[in-house]
Amino acid sequence: NYDIDAVHFDDYFYPYPENDKVFNDAAQFAAYGKGMTLANWRRSNIDALVRDLGIRIKAIKPHVEFGISPFAVWRNAGTDPAGSPTTAGAQTYDDLYADTRKWAQTGMVDYILPQIYWHHDHPAAPYDGIADWWVKKTRGARVNLYIGQASYRVGSNAKEWANPRELVSHLDYNQRHGGAIKGNVYFSAKSVATNPLDAHGLIARGWYQKAALTPTMPWIDAIPPAPVKRARWKGDQIRWNGSRNAAQYLVYRIEKPAAEVISCDIADTRNLVTIVNAPITMARITSGKDKGVTYLVSAVDRGSNESGAVVVQ
Repeated sequence: NYDIDAVHFDDYFYPYPENDKVFNDAAQFAAYGKGMTLANWRRSNIDALVRDLGIRIKAIKPHVEFGISPFAVWRNAGTDPAGSPTTAGAQTYDDLYADTRKWAQTGMVDYILPQIYWHHDHPAAPYDGIADWWVKKTRGARVNLYIGQASYRVGSNAKEWANPRELVSHLDYNQRHGGAIKGNVYFSAKSVATNPLDAHGLIARGWYQKAALTPTMPWIDAIPPAPVKRARWKGDQIRWNGSRNAAQYLVYRIEKPAAEVISCDIADTRNLVTIVNAPITMARITSGKDKGVTYLVSAVDRGSNESGAVVVQ
Protein backbone atom coordinates (compact mmCIF):
# COMPACT_ATOMS: atom_id res chain seq x y z
CA ASN A 1 0.00 0.00 0.00
CA TYR A 2 3.03 2.30 0.05
CA ASP A 3 4.75 3.88 -2.92
CA ILE A 4 8.13 2.27 -2.26
CA ASP A 5 11.15 1.90 -4.54
CA ALA A 6 12.60 -1.26 -3.04
CA VAL A 7 12.31 -4.02 -0.45
CA HIS A 8 15.58 -4.48 1.41
CA PHE A 9 16.78 -7.32 3.65
CA ASP A 10 19.62 -7.15 6.13
CA ASP A 11 21.96 -10.11 6.75
CA TYR A 12 20.02 -12.18 9.27
CA PHE A 13 18.79 -15.60 8.14
CA TYR A 14 19.64 -18.52 10.39
CA PRO A 15 21.26 -17.15 13.55
CA TYR A 16 24.95 -16.30 13.68
CA PRO A 17 26.92 -18.93 15.65
CA GLU A 18 27.05 -17.98 19.32
CA ASN A 19 29.08 -20.00 21.82
CA ASP A 20 27.46 -23.43 22.25
CA LYS A 21 23.91 -22.35 21.46
CA VAL A 22 22.02 -24.70 19.16
CA PHE A 23 19.23 -23.66 16.83
CA ASN A 24 16.67 -26.36 17.54
CA ASP A 25 14.85 -27.21 14.31
CA ALA A 26 15.25 -30.98 14.63
CA ALA A 27 11.51 -31.67 14.56
CA GLN A 28 10.96 -29.56 11.44
CA PHE A 29 13.95 -31.16 9.72
CA ALA A 30 12.64 -34.62 10.52
CA ALA A 31 9.24 -33.72 9.06
CA TYR A 32 10.35 -31.81 5.98
CA GLY A 33 14.01 -32.67 5.32
CA LYS A 34 13.16 -35.04 2.45
CA GLY A 35 16.48 -36.86 2.55
CA MET A 36 18.64 -33.73 2.45
CA THR A 37 21.43 -32.99 4.87
CA LEU A 38 20.53 -30.49 7.58
CA ALA A 39 22.76 -27.83 6.02
CA ASN A 40 21.30 -28.26 2.52
CA TRP A 41 17.77 -28.28 3.89
CA ARG A 42 18.36 -25.03 5.74
CA ARG A 43 19.87 -23.43 2.63
CA SER A 44 16.90 -24.60 0.56
CA ASN A 45 14.57 -22.88 3.04
CA ILE A 46 16.42 -19.58 2.73
CA ASP A 47 16.66 -19.93 -1.06
CA ALA A 48 12.89 -20.44 -1.22
CA LEU A 49 12.30 -17.38 0.96
CA VAL A 50 14.47 -15.17 -1.25
CA ARG A 51 13.24 -16.57 -4.57
CA ASP A 52 9.53 -16.55 -3.71
CA LEU A 53 9.58 -13.10 -2.13
CA GLY A 54 11.24 -11.67 -5.23
CA ILE A 55 8.59 -13.28 -7.45
CA ARG A 56 5.73 -11.97 -5.31
CA ILE A 57 7.10 -8.44 -5.17
CA LYS A 58 7.32 -8.30 -8.97
CA ALA A 59 3.82 -9.78 -9.32
CA ILE A 60 2.38 -6.88 -7.33
CA LYS A 61 4.66 -4.03 -8.42
CA PRO A 62 7.10 -4.95 -11.21
CA HIS A 63 9.15 -1.76 -10.75
CA VAL A 64 9.99 -2.42 -7.08
CA GLU A 65 13.57 -3.61 -6.55
CA PHE A 66 14.49 -6.42 -4.17
CA GLY A 67 17.93 -6.53 -2.60
CA ILE A 68 19.91 -7.90 0.31
CA SER A 69 22.93 -6.66 2.28
CA PRO A 70 24.62 -9.85 3.51
CA PHE A 71 27.68 -10.42 5.64
CA ALA A 72 30.37 -10.01 3.00
CA VAL A 73 32.12 -13.38 3.22
CA TRP A 74 30.32 -16.12 1.28
CA ARG A 75 33.02 -18.71 2.02
CA ASN A 76 36.72 -18.51 2.79
CA ALA A 77 39.09 -19.79 0.12
CA GLY A 78 40.39 -22.29 2.68
CA THR A 79 36.90 -23.80 2.88
CA ASP A 80 36.13 -23.61 -0.83
CA PRO A 81 38.51 -22.76 -3.71
CA ALA A 82 35.74 -20.55 -5.11
CA GLY A 83 35.69 -18.50 -1.90
CA SER A 84 37.23 -15.11 -1.16
CA PRO A 85 40.83 -14.55 0.04
CA THR A 86 39.68 -14.37 3.66
CA THR A 87 39.88 -16.29 6.92
CA ALA A 88 36.74 -14.85 8.44
CA GLY A 89 35.24 -16.43 11.53
CA ALA A 90 31.78 -16.59 9.93
CA GLN A 91 30.77 -17.66 6.43
CA THR A 92 27.28 -17.00 5.17
CA TYR A 93 27.03 -20.27 3.25
CA ASP A 94 28.04 -22.47 6.18
CA ASP A 95 26.93 -20.52 9.24
CA LEU A 96 23.84 -18.56 8.15
CA TYR A 97 22.84 -21.07 5.44
CA ALA A 98 22.58 -18.17 3.02
CA ASP A 99 23.98 -18.87 -0.46
CA THR A 100 24.53 -15.20 -1.24
CA ARG A 101 26.68 -15.88 -4.30
CA LYS A 102 23.89 -17.97 -5.83
CA TRP A 103 21.29 -15.25 -5.30
CA ALA A 104 23.44 -12.71 -7.11
CA GLN A 105 24.51 -14.97 -9.96
CA THR A 106 21.05 -16.35 -10.73
CA GLY A 107 19.09 -13.09 -10.56
CA MET A 108 17.13 -13.93 -7.41
CA VAL A 109 17.84 -10.38 -6.21
CA ASP A 110 18.06 -7.13 -8.16
CA TYR A 111 21.03 -5.92 -6.15
CA ILE A 112 23.50 -7.42 -3.70
CA LEU A 113 25.08 -5.16 -1.09
CA PRO A 114 27.85 -7.03 0.77
CA GLN A 115 28.78 -5.44 4.09
CA ILE A 116 32.54 -5.02 3.62
CA TYR A 117 32.99 -3.49 7.04
CA TRP A 118 36.77 -3.89 7.21
CA HIS A 119 39.79 -1.79 6.31
CA HIS A 120 42.22 -2.40 3.45
CA ASP A 121 44.77 -4.37 5.46
CA HIS A 122 42.51 -6.37 7.73
CA PRO A 123 44.33 -9.67 8.31
CA ALA A 124 41.26 -11.93 8.10
CA ALA A 125 38.99 -9.94 5.76
CA PRO A 126 40.78 -7.29 3.66
CA TYR A 127 38.49 -4.79 1.95
CA ASP A 128 40.29 -5.00 -1.39
CA GLY A 129 40.22 -8.78 -1.66
CA ILE A 130 36.52 -9.03 -0.82
CA ALA A 131 35.55 -6.21 -3.19
CA ASP A 132 37.55 -7.88 -5.98
CA TRP A 133 35.84 -11.20 -5.26
CA TRP A 134 32.34 -9.76 -5.46
CA VAL A 135 33.13 -7.93 -8.71
CA LYS A 136 34.35 -11.19 -10.22
CA LYS A 137 31.39 -13.24 -8.99
CA THR A 138 28.76 -10.78 -10.22
CA ARG A 139 30.33 -9.99 -13.61
CA GLY A 140 27.76 -10.62 -16.34
CA ALA A 141 24.98 -11.40 -13.86
CA ARG A 142 21.58 -9.73 -13.82
CA VAL A 143 22.30 -7.89 -10.60
CA ASN A 144 23.70 -4.56 -9.42
CA LEU A 145 26.62 -4.65 -6.99
CA TYR A 146 26.77 -2.02 -4.27
CA ILE A 147 29.16 -2.00 -1.30
CA GLY A 148 28.17 -1.53 2.33
CA GLN A 149 30.62 0.87 4.02
CA ALA A 150 31.35 0.90 7.77
CA SER A 151 30.68 4.51 8.72
CA TYR A 152 30.12 3.41 12.30
CA ARG A 153 33.74 2.26 12.62
CA VAL A 154 35.26 5.66 11.82
CA GLY A 155 36.94 7.09 14.91
CA SER A 156 36.86 3.76 16.74
CA ASN A 157 39.79 2.39 18.72
CA ALA A 158 41.30 0.54 15.76
CA LYS A 159 44.15 2.66 14.42
CA GLU A 160 43.09 2.05 10.81
CA TRP A 161 39.74 3.72 11.50
CA ALA A 162 41.45 6.73 13.08
CA ASN A 163 42.31 7.78 9.53
CA PRO A 164 39.50 10.06 8.28
CA ARG A 165 40.34 9.11 4.68
CA GLU A 166 39.83 5.36 5.13
CA LEU A 167 36.34 5.43 3.62
CA VAL A 168 37.48 7.77 0.85
CA SER A 169 40.16 5.25 -0.04
CA HIS A 170 37.47 2.57 -0.39
CA LEU A 171 35.62 4.67 -2.95
CA ASP A 172 38.87 5.36 -4.76
CA TYR A 173 39.52 1.62 -4.89
CA ASN A 174 36.03 0.89 -6.21
CA GLN A 175 36.68 3.18 -9.17
CA ARG A 176 39.43 0.84 -10.36
CA HIS A 177 36.73 -1.64 -11.37
CA GLY A 178 35.45 0.56 -14.18
CA GLY A 179 31.84 0.91 -13.05
CA ALA A 180 31.31 -2.71 -11.95
CA ILE A 181 30.57 -1.40 -8.44
CA LYS A 182 27.46 0.71 -8.92
CA GLY A 183 27.38 2.56 -5.62
CA ASN A 184 27.97 2.64 -1.87
CA VAL A 185 25.68 2.48 1.14
CA TYR A 186 26.78 3.83 4.52
CA PHE A 187 25.95 2.23 7.87
CA SER A 188 24.62 3.82 9.82
CA ALA A 189 22.64 6.98 9.13
CA LYS A 190 23.52 8.14 12.64
CA SER A 191 27.23 7.93 11.81
CA VAL A 192 26.71 9.84 8.57
CA ALA A 193 24.88 12.59 10.45
CA THR A 194 27.42 12.91 13.28
CA ASN A 195 30.29 12.79 10.74
CA PRO A 196 33.14 11.57 12.99
CA LEU A 197 36.58 12.91 11.96
CA ASP A 198 34.80 14.72 9.09
CA ALA A 199 35.06 11.45 7.15
CA HIS A 200 31.69 12.00 5.48
CA GLY A 201 32.50 15.62 4.84
CA LEU A 202 35.51 14.43 2.85
CA ILE A 203 33.32 11.99 0.94
CA ALA A 204 30.65 14.60 0.24
CA ARG A 205 33.12 17.18 -1.01
CA GLY A 206 35.06 14.70 -3.10
CA TRP A 207 32.34 12.42 -4.46
CA TYR A 208 28.88 13.90 -4.05
CA GLN A 209 29.19 17.46 -5.30
CA LYS A 210 26.80 16.74 -8.18
CA ALA A 211 23.44 15.02 -8.31
CA ALA A 212 23.30 11.60 -9.96
CA LEU A 213 20.67 9.10 -11.00
CA THR A 214 20.32 5.74 -9.34
CA PRO A 215 21.75 2.86 -11.43
CA THR A 216 19.46 1.37 -14.06
CA MET A 217 18.16 -2.20 -13.90
CA PRO A 218 17.29 -3.10 -17.49
CA TRP A 219 15.95 -6.53 -16.48
CA ILE A 220 13.15 -4.66 -14.68
CA ASP A 221 12.60 -1.91 -17.23
CA ALA A 222 14.73 -0.65 -20.10
CA ILE A 223 12.19 1.54 -21.90
CA PRO A 224 12.73 5.29 -21.39
CA PRO A 225 9.83 7.72 -21.17
CA ALA A 226 8.95 9.90 -24.12
CA PRO A 227 10.94 13.15 -24.46
CA VAL A 228 9.42 16.34 -23.15
CA LYS A 229 7.73 18.74 -25.57
CA ARG A 230 8.09 22.49 -26.03
CA ALA A 231 10.94 23.23 -23.64
CA ARG A 232 11.15 27.00 -23.64
CA TRP A 233 12.31 30.04 -21.72
CA LYS A 234 9.89 32.23 -19.82
CA GLY A 235 11.81 34.98 -18.04
CA ASP A 236 14.37 33.27 -15.77
CA GLN A 237 12.45 29.99 -15.90
CA ILE A 238 12.57 26.97 -18.17
CA ARG A 239 9.19 25.37 -18.74
CA TRP A 240 8.18 22.28 -20.65
CA ASN A 241 5.24 19.99 -21.31
CA GLY A 242 5.50 16.88 -19.17
CA SER A 243 6.20 13.31 -20.25
CA ARG A 244 3.61 10.73 -19.28
CA ASN A 245 5.80 8.19 -17.45
CA ALA A 246 8.36 10.60 -16.06
CA ALA A 247 9.32 10.51 -12.40
CA GLN A 248 11.88 13.29 -12.75
CA TYR A 249 13.19 15.84 -15.22
CA LEU A 250 16.83 16.75 -15.73
CA VAL A 251 18.06 20.15 -16.82
CA TYR A 252 21.50 20.37 -18.44
CA ARG A 253 23.67 23.42 -19.12
CA ILE A 254 26.33 22.86 -21.78
CA GLU A 255 28.78 25.53 -22.82
CA LYS A 256 28.41 24.88 -26.55
CA PRO A 257 26.02 25.87 -29.31
CA ALA A 258 23.19 23.36 -29.70
CA ALA A 259 24.58 22.05 -33.00
CA GLU A 260 27.80 20.98 -31.26
CA VAL A 261 26.25 19.13 -28.30
CA ILE A 262 26.99 15.38 -28.29
CA SER A 263 25.78 12.51 -26.13
CA CYS A 264 28.93 12.61 -23.95
CA ASP A 265 28.01 16.13 -22.87
CA ILE A 266 24.71 14.88 -21.48
CA ALA A 267 26.34 11.85 -19.85
CA ASP A 268 28.69 14.18 -17.96
CA THR A 269 26.99 15.04 -14.66
CA ARG A 270 29.10 18.18 -14.39
CA ASN A 271 26.64 19.61 -16.93
CA LEU A 272 23.59 18.63 -14.87
CA VAL A 273 22.08 21.78 -13.36
CA THR A 274 19.11 20.39 -11.47
CA ILE A 275 16.76 17.44 -11.02
CA VAL A 276 13.06 18.28 -10.82
CA ASN A 277 10.56 15.81 -9.44
CA ALA A 278 7.42 15.22 -11.51
CA PRO A 279 4.75 16.49 -11.86
CA ILE A 280 6.59 19.83 -11.66
CA THR A 281 7.52 20.98 -15.19
CA MET A 282 9.51 24.13 -14.44
CA ALA A 283 12.99 25.06 -13.24
CA ARG A 284 14.26 28.49 -12.23
CA ILE A 285 17.69 29.25 -13.68
CA THR A 286 19.32 32.07 -11.74
CA SER A 287 21.91 32.80 -14.42
CA GLY A 288 19.20 33.22 -17.02
CA LYS A 289 19.67 32.50 -20.69
CA ASP A 290 23.46 32.54 -21.15
CA LYS A 291 24.87 33.57 -24.49
CA GLY A 292 26.52 30.70 -26.42
CA VAL A 293 25.25 28.14 -23.90
CA THR A 294 22.72 25.38 -24.56
CA TYR A 295 20.15 24.22 -22.04
CA LEU A 296 18.41 20.87 -22.48
CA VAL A 297 15.67 18.98 -20.64
CA SER A 298 15.17 15.21 -20.49
CA ALA A 299 12.64 12.95 -18.77
CA VAL A 300 13.57 10.08 -16.45
CA ASP A 301 11.32 7.28 -15.22
CA ARG A 302 11.55 5.71 -11.76
CA GLY A 303 13.96 3.10 -13.10
CA SER A 304 16.41 5.87 -14.14
CA ASN A 305 15.80 5.28 -17.85
CA GLU A 306 16.38 8.63 -19.54
CA SER A 307 14.70 9.99 -22.64
CA GLY A 308 16.45 11.97 -25.33
CA ALA A 309 17.23 15.54 -24.30
CA VAL A 310 15.34 18.44 -25.86
CA VAL A 311 16.96 21.81 -26.49
CA VAL A 312 15.36 24.70 -24.66
CA GLN A 313 14.27 27.34 -27.17
